[in-house]
Amino acid sequence: MTLWGLWVFLSGGVVLMVGSRGERGWANWSRGQRAVCSAGLVLMLVGLASGYPG
Repeated sequence: MTLWGLWVFLSGGVVLMVGSRGERGWANWSRGQRAVCSAGLVLMLVGLASGYPG
């Protein structure tokens, strides 16, 4: 994983923590929380994918 990929992965984790507001479970979240957490998960996946060449 590159340094850029690590930064994107960690920032996605922070977005996920802030977006969930400490509540567990997709069914308990509002529509806005779901959107923010989905964006955080996408950031985490982009960070993980950046470590693989090709």
